[in-house]
Amino acid sequence: MLPLPNLEEIQNQLLELPEIVRAYEERTGDFSEQVCAWMVRLEEKLKSNQIPVVGAVAALRAMVISAERGVIPPGLAFVTPPSIRNARDAAASEAIRRVEEAVRTVLQEDVAQIGEARRLMRQMVALAQRKGLIAILANAPSISDAVNALWSAFLRDTELSTGATRVTGLVGALNALILLSRELPLRG
Repeated sequence: MLPLPNLEEIQNQLLELPEIVRAYEERTGDFSEQVCAWMVRLEEKLKSNQIPVVGAVAALRAMVISAERGVIPPGLAFVTPPSIRNARDAAASEAIRRVEEAVRTVLQEDVAQIGEARRLMRQMVALAQRKGLIAILANAPSISDAVNALWSAFLRDTELSTGATRVTGLVGALNALILLSRELPLRG
C-alpha cells in the first residue's frame, strides 16, 4: 500500500490528461511534446514509489519518440498516407490511453482499499462523536497530537477497536492516521 499522499500525487497527475488532450483537440504543434513531458514526470513518481509499471510508461514514451523521428508505430492504421505529425500525434494519443489504463489498473486495489477505509473511518468518527471521544481534540496541543490521542482512544474502545483494526489492515497505520485527520470535524 502506497502512502496516501504519494497515491494522490500520482492520481493528480492523471487529472492533467484532459488539458493535454485539449492540446490535441486544438491541433497545437506541441501535443506529443506535452505527452512526453507528462510521461517523464509520471515515470519519476512511479520510480520513486517503486511501481514497476514505470517500465511500460518508458516504453510507450519511446514509441512516441520513434514516431517523432518518422517511424510509424505498429498497430496504427491511417486512412490517408500519414505525415510525421499525424503519426507522432497518433502515437502520443495511443500512449496516453495505454499509460492511463496501466496506471489505473496498478492503483485500482489501493484506491478501493482507501475508499473502504475512508467509509469505515467516517463511521468511526461519527460513533466517536456520539460517545464524546471527540472532546480529546480540545485538549491536544497540536492536530498531530489530537489525531494520535483519538486513534489511541479508538484502539481502546470496544466498539471502535474492531473498525480501527480493519482500517489499519486495509491501508496501514500511517494512512489510517491521515484518513482520521481528514475526517475530524474541527481541523486546525
